[in-house]
Amino acid sequence: MPIKKNKSLSIGALVLVVLFIVLYVQFSNRSRSIKMLDDFAVEDTASIDQIFLSDKAGNNILLQRKENSWLLNEKYAVNKEPLRILLETIKDLSVKTPVSKNKYETIIKQLAGKSVKVEVYQNNRSTPTKVYYVGHANQESSGSYMLLEGSDVPFLMHIEGFRGYLTPRYFTSEAQWRSTEIFKYDLYDIEEIIVEHHQNPEASFVIAMKEEQYSLYSYPGRKILPFDTAKVLLYAAMYKKVHYEFFEHDYDQQLFDSIRQEKPQISYRVLSKDGIQRGITTHLKKHEQPVVLATGGTEYYDIDRMYGIIDNKTLVQVQFFVFDALSRSRNYFLP
Repeated sequence: MPIKKNKSLSIGALVLVVLFIVLYVQFSNRSRSIKMLDDFAVEDTASIDQIFLSDKAGNNILLQRKENSWLLNEKYAVNKEPLRILLETIKDLSVKTPVSKNKYETIIKQLAGKSVKVEVYQNNRSTPTKVYYVGHANQESSGSYMLLEGSDVPFLMHIEGFRGYLTPRYFTSEAQWRSTEIFKYDLYDIEEIIVEHHQNPEASFVIAMKEEQYSLYSYPGRKILPFDTAKVLLYAAMYKKVHYEFFEHDYDQQLFDSIRQEKPQISYRVLSKDGIQRGITTHLKKHEQPVVLATGGTEYYDIDRMYGIIDNKTLVQVQFFVFDALSRSRNYFLP
């Protein structure tokens, strides 16, 4: 009899313990409110002065507004088009739906494992006004999963009227964020333009501004030459907008040195009135393997693109389409 009584007491005590645990868990769940923060968007993008993007691979992108321009990682001009798209995205972000319970754990793990952290700074504040994490697209590619810092629930985010997902807009490649701009000069901000034809030196020339008028000179002797004023002005105006196609980021020093050792095509140098010189030298781009043409000939060099070396340090690729108009011979300007 005593044995049975003790056994009954033990079972009763266990039931009470289990009941206490269940009640405690239920009470705890009720007392802790789940945070569902969904105010991702920043309406006033003109007040944004910094955007910081970082990924799990250690890539960091800092975009800073400097008066009327933007600076990348405190050293490069910013590519304006992706910046415009990013600012529009930050402004127009809209909630499509909260993440469902059955997907919650999966999405949280994926955001923790692979996402881009976004920090938005406004009005010269030292702390960000928005911090959120951008993950992958949903199965239909109609939105991207995002999580605001401090929120317990991620959301599927999209832009009203846009069909697609938003993840690619938050990229962390420095090469992609760099401006493709080589020359950007208003006509009368140019002190001189030097065009050196390395393959045909007699074609080289200088266009220089003196007393608010342009003149044409030979190069390197700088002998003044007669010229067609309209042609000189139209040519100088082309330096208003000259861009390379893309930055050559996947190369080694050996390739860079081998390109520089070959005789270049043309060097373009522009000296502005504030005393800053910028230049690019073009080189033919060899095919990795000679291309056999349908006509029976062989093509050894790319006919669409060349290499360009900016300021003797940055390797890019440029299009013949852009540079053909700049590659004039000095005879072109003669009356």
